[in-house]
Amino acid sequence: PLQAVMAQGVYTPDPDKKVLAQTKAARFDKRDGTNTTSFCVSIGGKVVDVKTKKKFPGDPQVDQIIRDAIKKWRFKPFIVGGKLVKTCTERTFNIKFSK
Repeated sequence: PLQAVMAQGVYTPDPDKKVLAQTKAARFDKRDGTNTTSFCVSIGGKVVDVKTKKKFPGDPQVDQIIRDAIKKWRFKPFIVGGKLVKTCTERTFNIKFSK
């Protein structure tokens, strides 16, 4: 589950608000939305296999910004039964652009 994965987080900043503010969704549409992105944590603690599961409506640039942010995340490796394991989950982001 997401809580267990995020509890192992060493570096997990949110997507950059300044970069999100430059998107079409923020500047013109002013429409809120959600994005769900799946990712895995390798046995070394790096994020791999980042994929958008539910796209932000009307602006693929928002999805890209979120994927780029997740790729920078770092975690403590997961150990199950004394062995390092790759762990996968997904996270939903609620993006607000309306004033």
